[in-house]
Amino acid sequence: MKHLNQLFVFLFILLAFSCTKPPDYSDTPVIDFIGLSRPTIVQDNSSFPNAENSIWIDIGFTDGDGDIGLDSTGAKQLVIIDTHFNAVTSSNIEEISVPLVPEQGAGNGISGVISFRTTPTCCVYQNPGFETCEVYEGYPTDTLIYEVFLTDRAGNESNHIFTDQIIILCQ
Repeated sequence: MKHLNQLFVFLFILLAFSCTKPPDYSDTPVIDFIGLSRPTIVQDNSSFPNAENSIWIDIGFTDGDGDIGLDSTGAKQLVIIDTHFNAVTSSNIEEISVPLVPEQGAGNGISGVISFRTTPTCCVYQNPGFETCEVYEGYPTDTLIYEVFLTDRAGNESNHIFTDQIIILCQ
């Protein structure tokens, strides 16, 4: 009788898992902002991120056809825009290569988290004659919000998300 009960429990669990449907995600990637490693950074115009002048940003993603990540063209998929500026230029946009994401299970939809570290940034002043990355009395901090989106290998562009406000210490 004990073995029959164990067999019944095993068959019930097997039946429950076999009825689970794979996720039904859109073929266009969808991203959401998860969080920042910290809300404050120190101004820096060097080309190397360090603990004081960079922040890790986490975003979640889903994609129905599972084509996230590098292909043979080497196209960059993750775009980060520094919203300090009124226009998008090569100086305030960064593109990051996303590693190939393997399909998960029998379904073709994938989901996960992408974590990336920001590059060093400087305080940007709207006053004429004020130079970026300089220190000016009366301007101890600046704020920054990044705009982020993801493109899959088929060229489908995700929704655009915005990070929480980041405070830059202009010292």
